[in-house]
Parts: sequence; C-alpha cells; structure tokens
Amino acid sequence: MPKGTDNCRKERIREGNVTYSHADYFYDVRVVTDVLSRKLALVKKGMMITVRFYRTDAYDTITGLVTRIDPEYRYITIVKTKIPFDDITEVSSPEIPDGE
Repeated sequence: MPKGTDNCRKERIREGNVTYSHADYFYDVRVVTDVLSRKLALVKKGMMITVRFYRTDAYDTITGLVTRIDPEYRYITIVKTKIPFDDITEVSSPEIPDGE
C-alpha cells in the first residue's frame, strides 16, 4: 500500500447532510466523469443539447444547437457560447441515452 493511503481513507468530506470518505468521494467523481465523457463522445455538430456548466462564479445552463466540437482543444460551442469540457457538469439530449 502506498505511503499515506491509509490516512487518506480516514479523512471525511461533508456535503450537506451526507459524509463521504475520500475513497468514496473520488470513486463518485470518477464515475460521473466517465459517464460525462461517454455522453460528450456522442454529441455531434447540429444536435440540440442542454449543458450545465460552471461560468466564472456560478453554474449556468444553456440549451441550443451544437455549432462546433473541438476534442483537441477540449471545448464545445453551443450557438455562440464556447464551453471548455472541464467546466461541463451535465449533458442531456433526447438523442443521448442516460445511464451509467
């Protein structure tokens, strides 16, 4: 076992009324990131999608047509709004199946 791993598992993260261990929290983050990555891979230019993302100091939601996807520079453009992949928290569309 790597040095410091045991201490990491004993730390707790509190969110609202729920307390997570570090291991549980990071597992959840990996699962959410994996699902989000799969959904983004299904997005095509011209699709109507809804994206929730972080903008400056708050979360925002936009619905519109995808006008550009740039996997190399990791961003998507919906109408004229350019959104970095790392700022996206949720993607939905009737053309993208939900599920994990």
